[in-house]
Amino acid sequence: MSFYEEFIGSRRYPRCFPRQPLCGAGCGEGWWPILHDLFAELEALPLDEHFAIDQVKEKFGGLRVYTSTYPDGVGEAIVRAEQRAAVTCETCGAPGEERGAGWVKTRCDACQAAWEAERSA
Repeated sequence: MSFYEEFIGSRRYPRCFPRQPLCGAGCGEGWWPILHDLFAELEALPLDEHFAIDQVKEKFGGLRVYTSTYPDGVGEAIVRAEQRAAVTCETCGAPGEERGAGWVKTRCDACQAAWEAERSA
């Protein structure tokens, strides 16, 4: 399943995604449970009519979520999700850490080893 199918096309979070994200959306499936928790939390907040998730991505090994507006509670919820992602493998969801120089990703030991083996093949 793609990120779009899981989060946007499913219409699970209509207040978070009232329209297609402006700048795209995507990250590894290991972070999807974190995003489900975040979007459920955001849906429960008193969001204004202009609120929308504009972009979700991995950048420099961390989760980034950008929104059109920041009603009360949104920034704090996003920070908590970013902090959880910082110690969660983006690939599989196991405990992980930032790895790499230049191209930084948050991975567990097993996913890092698989990536290194694939890269050297």
